[in-house]
Amino acid sequence: MNEKPKGLNRAEERPLSAHLSMVVSELDNRKFNRKKFDRDKPRGRQPPVRIGERYKVKIEALGKDGDGIARIKGFVVFVPKTRIGDEVEIVINSVKQKFAFGQVIG
Repeated sequence: MNEKPKGLNRAEERPLSAHLSMVVSELDNRKFNRKKFDRDKPRGRQPPVRIGERYKVKIEALGKDGDGIARIKGFVVFVPKTRIGDEVEIVINSVKQKFAFGQVIG
């Protein structure tokens, strides 16, 4: 009557503690392929604008400090001293990873 039921594999024959210790050791031995964060290396897509470039833009919204917000290829550009609906020519002064600052030139 102490016969093993057919279809059991070796993992089911082991005591639970032995099975758990085997699983833990496998996890300890696994190497995770996580990339280290490098602050100097740019992440994601590159901004579509560069310092010194000129663009004709339309101000779509206002930022919390009252600066006009334009978009260049979906990229946010803050333009001070503008209002919603203004169509102006700007030069890019500063570029960050997610936004840029421009100045009205025309």
